[in-house]
Amino acid sequence: MLVTAKALLWGAIALPSVLAFDMNYQGGRCNRDIMNGDTHLIGGGDGMDFCEQRSDYGVVINGIEVWADKDGVNGLRVRFTDGSNSPQLGRQLGDHKEASWKPDEGDLLSNIDLWGNGNGRHVGRIRLRFSSGYVFEHGKDVNGKNPFELNVGGGIMLGIAGLHSPDKVINQLTFRMLKSNIKSTEIGDLHYEEDTDAIIAQKKGIEGRIISEAHFQNNQTNGNYMDYKIEQRWSTSSKSQWSLTQTHTIGGKYTYKSSAKVLDVGVEHSFELSYSYANAAMEGGEKAEDDIRVSSASGKLDPGEEVWCRAIAQRGAYDGAFSTKIILHLDDGTTWEYDAEGKSSSIKYAQFTTTCQSERFTKEFDQAPENEVKLLEDKSTQPTKREARRLATPFSA
Repeated sequence: MLVTAKALLWGAIALPSVLAFDMNYQGGRCNRDIMNGDTHLIGGGDGMDFCEQRSDYGVVINGIEVWADKDGVNGLRVRFTDGSNSPQLGRQLGDHKEASWKPDEGDLLSNIDLWGNGNGRHVGRIRLRFSSGYVFEHGKDVNGKNPFELNVGGGIMLGIAGLHSPDKVINQLTFRMLKSNIKSTEIGDLHYEEDTDAIIAQKKGIEGRIISEAHFQNNQTNGNYMDYKIEQRWSTSSKSQWSLTQTHTIGGKYTYKSSAKVLDVGVEHSFELSYSYANAAMEGGEKAEDDIRVSSASGKLDPGEEVWCRAIAQRGAYDGAFSTKIILHLDDGTTWEYDAEGKSSSIKYAQFTTTCQSERFTKEFDQAPENEVKLLEDKSTQPTKREARRLATPFSA
């Protein structure tokens, strides 16, 4: 670690000037463009360097554990929004205190104060203030001496950096903060795991489904013909949605803006579906609006004749995983991006084709899922008794 300057003792009051430290060690992991630039480490100048951050993956800090005694801070560990913990820094000696917060719900840091231990050897005390009013504080008694106040930037803690002596103390410490507030968040292009060109060409996932069936028979003994009619209105699912795998991102709840294209199922012709790319810029990542479809057929049966009727529709369904990038735009003009993964899905039904014939149907189709189609209105002729159950409850065997 490129830290050779004299340590900060008690803070700004202990030294006439405050020295900024070079953070470009460990490949600059704790010196990202979105982190506050006026970095200062408080404490002594010995020990092994550390940098704990996951912001490269859109993960931030939401918890801290501190071990301290009368001489100062001996140990430190932080928790991240993906559920992981940093390694133990220093040692677990002295009183233990911990705190947790929810940056993705607007629980942000408003102040960070640090003290040295008074002899230039290690960190003395830590104090974190939050926008909720909560204060976390732990370390040695500093007897009213002024702390050094770090720049909290946008209030989201991205990482911690400094020096520590394993199994001893925290020698130096600073907190790496998001440099300013997030102005907007967007999603980059989506790259699907599957070959979407092949899916489109082969129309994978598009197939016929049975909506309803009925059987009519003229059993009248008076020699008269019998009219039959199917007249039904149905509601069918039409839904496109995408979501990110990460449940905790860089912090805050933001509507994602995107010019990316998700693979979507649409109606090519009235009775035929096909795939296309649809704009992903939809609020909440979901667009759902049921379609109204009609099944209709009619005819006459002479005495002793019978007819089987069936409504079929093309159903398209796609479920796929993708990789992308999340782009953050900060108030100060900084742009930052990180890798992300997600999934998208789409369901659509074409118009119904209703066919009636004098013989039973031999071609097999699966029944439409019950949660995707709903009978709204039925003005059909009452079918023959032994088939009535299928018309009234279209999904029964």
